Amino acid sequence: MKTQLWRFAVPACLLAVSYAAPGADDDAKSYHDANVQRAEDSYEAQKERCKQLSGNKRDVCMAEARRDERTEKADAEAAYKPNADHITDEMTTRADGDYKVAKEKCDAKAGNDKDICLKDAEAAHTKAIADAKAYRKSAEAHQDAAKKSMDADYDAAKERCENYAGETRDTCLSEARARYGKQ
Repeated sequence: MKTQLWRFAVPACLLAVSYAAPGADDDAKSYHDANVQRAEDSYEAQKERCKQLSGNKRDVCMAEARRDERTEKADAEAAYKPNADHITDEMTTRADGDYKVAKEKCDAKAGNDKDICLKDAEAAHTKAIADAKAYRKSAEAHQDAAKKSMDADYDAAKERCENYAGETRDTCLSEARARYGKQ
């Protein structure tokens, strides 16, 4: 099972990107659409390769094809709109897909080996889902901390503006509102 632990190290960076650039431009949309189309094309090609197989190998191949398509689409969405929701969805999609593939692989086994295989797959899935939930909580905490920090900086800037009078004070307050995104 692939685990992408790097995602835990950068939640603040990803949220900062989404906070700093709330709208995506046409190039980003085109890139996103191209990635989604590539995922669909890849799925169709992989599905054709799977048709040549039989039995459990075919089932595993199809599960891998579905997992890859869904994961690539979720990756495209998370890259297009890098926020906690999309990144958590991508992590959950990957975990669910890996779990379904692992279950298909376990079907080739029998008896206790199959039971152990299924328990291992379930444990890996549970861990991956817990990691996604932990990421979301971490990202939300970072976002909350960033907002509180920005609010505190804005309050301090307002207080500094109080030292001025007239037009200078108004200009200072206007610049502080613009710098800290206040209306």
